[in-house]
This record gives sequence, structure tokens and C-alpha cells, in this order.
Amino acid sequence: MLHFLIVQLGSQDLMTTALASIERFAGECNVDIVKLPDSTTDPRAHGQAIDDWRKFQHIAVKDVVVVMDPDVVLLSERWRIEVEAAFASGVGIWGAGNQHAWGPRVHAHMMVISGSVFNSLERSFTPCLDVREQDWRDTGGLYCMWARAAGWKVRPVEQGRDWHGVSAGYSHPAGMANGCRALWAHLGGGSHSDVKRMTWRQQYLSAWRRREIAKRKRFLRAAHTHLSSHS
Repeated sequence: MLHFLIVQLGSQDLMTTALASIERFAGECNVDIVKLPDSTTDPRAHGQAIDDWRKFQHIAVKDVVVVMDPDVVLLSERWRIEVEAAFASGVGIWGAGNQHAWGPRVHAHMMVISGSVFNSLERSFTPCLDVREQDWRDTGGLYCMWARAAGWKVRPVEQGRDWHGVSAGYSHPAGMANGCRALWAHLGGGSHSDVKRMTWRQQYLSAWRRREIAKRKRFLRAAHTHLSSHS
């Protein structure tokens, strides 16, 4: 069984699309949503929300926890196949990687954790505040570091800006007749493009914010088109 946890901040548009993609491509699963207050600005709130959620969970050893951001959409049934293959080979944490930007770990916008790790690793998901630990920064970074230290395999899936201009995780092409396929796409900075969290002046007087708003709209259109074509 898959147990999704999505920590939401801001508008519902991205969340609605993320849930539609889970329903279409994830198969049998449970989904929990933790909504942060719209006024939240502390980056530690994301990690704390994960820590608070897991206090009340009973996850079977053979189950899987999926920590996913609302600005992510699953793109293929292959996503679940890749998840199951990873854990069948003894991986403890699988998901979004970007060695250049985040270091040797899995990023919390798509962090898939085996039930064995989730039940045994009593560590926090809150971001690393030590500037000397840049390879393990951001939500879930230290959790991955401690998992590796405890002997668990952490398998990042490297990404590229290859799906309608946004970062995407791809399957491994080895042995696949049609080459690699996009497994999920990540808008990135979804809260920065959310008009619900902006003043009127920010929306109309900031060129950077206007670009981010336009990028969000393109991402949603592409996701809706993709999901419609696979219905």
C-alpha cells in the first residue's frame, strides 16, 4: 500500500491537479493532506508538518510512504513500476534527485520511503541549518543523510528541465523499447507563483512574479492536457 502525504500551502489549483494524477497513475493508495496557514513563511514548517503527521501513522513494513509536493504531477503508470522495482532491490529512499543543486540525496517534493525506514529511522525532516552541510540542506536532507549512515540505500533519480519547461524525473531507459519516460513533473516554487499569496503590487509590478505566474498557468494546462489524453 502507498501512503501519500502532501503538505499544501496556498491555492487549490495545483493540489487538484496533483490529486487527479495520483488517482490516474498511482493505483491503490491512501492520501493525506496537511494544509499550512497561508501566512506561513518559515521553511521549517514543511518538515515539521511531516514530523507531526508521522506521529499518528501506522505504516506496515511492506508499505511505502510518498512525501509529495502539491506542485507535482505523476505522468505515467511507469512511476509505480519504478517505485516497486526500487524497493524490491533493497532501496530505502527513492525519488527526486539533482546532484548539482541538492547533493547526494532525495528531494522532498518526491521522496518515497520504505515502511522499514519510516518505522525505524527516528529522525526529523526539518531543514538543515548548518551552512557547512550544503549537500544535505532543505526539507528531508538530513533524514536522507541519517538513512545512509544507518545503512539504507538512498537512490536519487536525476532530473532535467524536459517536460514543458519544468523539472521532471525520468525512468531508466535500459531495456525499454521506447526509451526513457517522464515519471513525474515538478513546477518548483509553486508558492512563489501563487497569486493568493501576493499583494496586488507584487502581481503586477514584479516582472519575475509575472513570469512565475505565467509558468504556473502553462504547467497546469500541460498537466490537464496530459491527464485528459490518458483518461
